[in-house]
Amino acid sequence: AAAGATPSRGANAPAGAAQPNTLASVYQRLAPAPDDHLAAHGRVLQRIAHGELALARTELDALLERANGADIERRLERERARLAALTALRDAHFAALVTSGAKKSWSFGQRKFSARLVKYENETLHFEENRLGFGTLDARHVPHSVWIKELPKELASGEHGWARHYAALLEGTEGALKRLDKGEARCDDLRADFESWYPGV
Repeated sequence: AAAGATPSRGANAPAGAAQPNTLASVYQRLAPAPDDHLAAHGRVLQRIAHGELALARTELDALLERANGADIERRLERERARLAALTALRDAHFAALVTSGAKKSWSFGQRKFSARLVKYENETLHFEENRLGFGTLDARHVPHSVWIKELPKELASGEHGWARHYAALLEGTEGALKRLDKGEARCDDLRADFESWYPGV
C-alpha cells in the first residue's frame, strides 16, 4: 500500500474486521432490538420529553407496525394520540407567536437574545434579524416547560390544552400529576399509564 494510504473496509475486508467507530454506528449498536418493544417505547418517550416530536412520531409509527397484535399495542395507540395532541399544541403556540408579531426573549444555552418569530415550519423557528445573528432555532431547544408557561389562555383551555400535562409529566415537573383533570378520560388514562406503566418504560 502507498505510504499514508488508509486500508479499505469495503467488500474485500476480512470477515470479523472491526467496523469504523462512527457516531452513527455507536447509535445503531445502542438502539433497542426490533422485538424489544418496551425499550423502543422508552426511547420514544425520551425523544418526546426532549422536544424531538417529529422523530418520535416516526419511531412510534414504526414501533406500532412491529407491535401489531402485541399486548403493548393499545398503550402505544394512546401514546400516539398524546403525541399528536402535544405536537398540535406546540405548533399552535408558535404559529400564534408568528401572527402576533410580538418581540420576546429567547435563550439557547447561556446565550439570550430578543427577536420576533417570523416563521415556524418543520419544527424550526425563524427569527427576524437580532444582535446575536440567530436566524433559526430547532424547536427542541425550547423546553416544553418554557413554551407551556407562555401558552395563551385560549390554547391552554382549548382542544389540545390537556397535552401540556403530558409534557410536564415527561419532563418530571413537580406537581404535574396532581394537575391532571380528574374525570377527563384522556387525563385519567395518562395518570394510569404514568403510575403503572411509565416507570417500567
